[in-house]
Amino acid sequence: MWKGRGRKRRRKKKKRKKKIVFFFFKQKTAYEIYQCDWSSDVCSSDLKNEDIRVIDKDRLSLVYFIVDMSESMGKSVFKGGLTRLDGALLTSLGLFYYFKLLNRRKRREFDSFKMHIVPVTKNPYVISDNRKFEDFLLNGEAKGKTRLVHATQAAVNHVHDTYKDNNYDIQLVYLTDGRPNVVFDSSLPGYSLKSLKNFFAMSDTKTPVQTQECMIQLNQIFNFLKNSQDRNWNSSYFLMASQKLMRTGFYEETKAMLSGITRPITLDPTEVDQLGRRILKETIVNAS
Repeated sequence: MWKGRGRKRRRKKKKRKKKIVFFFFKQKTAYEIYQCDWSSDVCSSDLKNEDIRVIDKDRLSLVYFIVDMSESMGKSVFKGGLTRLDGALLTSLGLFYYFKLLNRRKRREFDSFKMHIVPVTKNPYVISDNRKFEDFLLNGEAKGKTRLVHATQAAVNHVHDTYKDNNYDIQLVYLTDGRPNVVFDSSLPGYSLKSLKNFFAMSDTKTPVQTQECMIQLNQIFNFLKNSQDRNWNSSYFLMASQKLMRTGFYEETKAMLSGITRPITLDPTEVDQLGRRILKETIVNAS
């Protein structure tokens, strides 16, 4: 009998060479991103994935999404029948998951960002539970008037009542068509700039007097928060509209209202790529 029968041939295993690949990415600072021309449709140096850096927050920041739920937000102004409210909710969800991702990447005992939402309704209130937050954004309906001043004051009161013993940084994120039309009856802290009142007085505007008063009130709150000594307040103001709005008198009025605070950013939810870039650009600048 042949002794080699039934034996398996032994194959020599070839040693595989291990390869190490290095990836190098150039990282832009928040200052470099801020230097982009805000008046252009897209920043001259487009924000790319490799430019997105994780914000190293050593303290908790409170983020308040002030979402306009008024009837005017229900108007279809974008491709595919999307309304202004659809744009606001889409942007809110994008920011919501963006901040959740940052919290997840931190791997710390505490989150870097605590999120809230303030629906601009007849009686604005604050939602701080993440599950309710998400459910609201998926089921929001446009109705009623634009009580932006009331919603802003609700957010400010919530900060002072709930976090009075902590000087956390605050980020107010506005998502609106920018037309407040209900004056706040009670007194407000701070003072409004005379330059804004003069702007309306000297311009040939068709904006209703009541809306002008609302914008002056918002300006008053913004300036009060800007000069606040107890904590850092930042604002982002997103307008749910196409770039055409930037050539209107209304855009100039909104820009005057936000003078020295921030700059109105127009967002078209049908341009998803642009939407993502502008969201990241704005949050990086203000949250750093």
